[in-house]
Amino acid sequence: MTRRQRHALALLAFAVVVGISLSASAGYGQDALTWLHHLPAGDVVGHFFVFGGLAAAVTWGLGPNRWRAWAGLLTLAALVDEVAQLGLPNRTFAWTDLGAGLAGIWLAAWAVGRRAAGSDPR
Repeated sequence: MTRRQRHALALLAFAVVVGISLSASAGYGQDALTWLHHLPAGDVVGHFFVFGGLAAAVTWGLGPNRWRAWAGLLTLAALVDEVAQLGLPNRTFAWTDLGAGLAGIWLAAWAVGRRAAGSDPR
């Protein structure tokens, strides 16, 4: 995969997550996610995997040797997304969602950085 393709993948992953967030904020797509809310901790697990997948794509696409920088930027994006929910009628702020999202971000970014470095991403 070329550098341009990796950058496009990172941008696409970010756009998908932003789209999910905006759709949820507007009250769309809730029916598609009802199954997730019926699973034990389904919402929390969803946050972990969505933000983890985003972090993996962004870190791999934009440069795994800078995994801490990408994780830091995505942490800010996750904080903004979750805190913004305090003022939105269709969304609910939850510390568990934020924690799961941050755990997914940092674990995925670290794993991609570690794999790219061979063993020890610094």
